[in-house]
Amino acid sequence: MTWTGAAALLILILTYAGVAVGRFPGLRLDRAGIALLGGAAMIAVGA
Repeated sequence: MTWTGAAALLILILTYAGVAVGRFPGLRLDRAGIALLGGAAMIAVGA
């Protein structure tokens, strides 16, 4: 697995977990913000 694939998998897992829980501790984001952040992170790593 390439580093891009590993990063995409990690981002996907963190995004799904954040949406399931509803927020990340320490971040002032709701579910929509978490989804937006996950999408932006996917674009940033080139996945």
